[in-house]
Amino acid sequence: MITSAKFAASAPAARRTPAIWRTILSSGLFVPAIVTGMLFGSGFSSSASVSANDNSTTAEKGDTDRESVSRISDSGNAEAAAIEYLSGHYLETRTCQVYTGPCFANGETGLTGREAIMAWNIQEGKYLGVDLTGLKVVMAVQGTQTLGHGGLQDAKELRSVIYVDETADARQHQALVDFAKASAAHTSHTVVRISSVPIEMSLNEFKLQGRLDVGRDVQLITRKAGLADCICSNETAFYPPLTKVENFAPGVTTVGEFHGRGLGVSWSTPESRSSFMATFSTQPKVLQASTGK
Repeated sequence: MITSAKFAASAPAARRTPAIWRTILSSGLFVPAIVTGMLFGSGFSSSASVSANDNSTTAEKGDTDRESVSRISDSGNAEAAAIEYLSGHYLETRTCQVYTGPCFANGETGLTGREAIMAWNIQEGKYLGVDLTGLKVVMAVQGTQTLGHGGLQDAKELRSVIYVDETADARQHQALVDFAKASAAHTSHTVVRISSVPIEMSLNEFKLQGRLDVGRDVQLITRKAGLADCICSNETAFYPPLTKVENFAPGVTTVGEFHGRGLGVSWSTPESRSSFMATFSTQPKVLQASTGK
């Protein structure tokens, strides 16, 4: 069983934490990914959507997509255009710390952090032409190496279990699976099990409190990081999230448990600085458009 290490601050964190970070911690608000990168020096791209798997700039591409949508919508010859777009909440927890300093991170590298839970609550939108509004999908992943700065790509091999919202119909089920796979892309990714289960997920964006319950297999409760969680004064969002997000905040996993079948391992990471709470949105895409003369 993987458990988080217990830490004790040797000096009052409030006196050692940079003022700008104290302001952010106390605000209870999400930090745009671009701002987080500048504040924490995490090497993120200039895009508003960043992840360890794809640090390429997407803002420019998004503008191009929107212009294409606009041109189709405004054209007198356009008869139909299906536009794909998803947005919602995202929760993540790992078996290593993500809000930490280099000393703690280096001490965990190669020993922990091979496992993670990734969860999406789709508030609105379509994927592959299928409406997924109100549905949820969760992925428990296990890599062969610590999922660090390179995220999922740090693992030479990746295995996962996918949990699909039991309220999804057949088409929605497949679309959710495809979305989860695409969001956790890896050249050597093997999905060992797919299950339809009851999934409850919530995120309070103002208080930064999240909760995830996936049948009897997964439980996750998160809260925002506070001054008492700063230990060495060098804490940052040391690793980026494992998938593309819009705005995110690192947090504390008060309960983080996986007891599912398929990965050959279970874990529990109580009171560890190992979670992300985020919003996500995909760039709009034109799926199809027919024109007439």
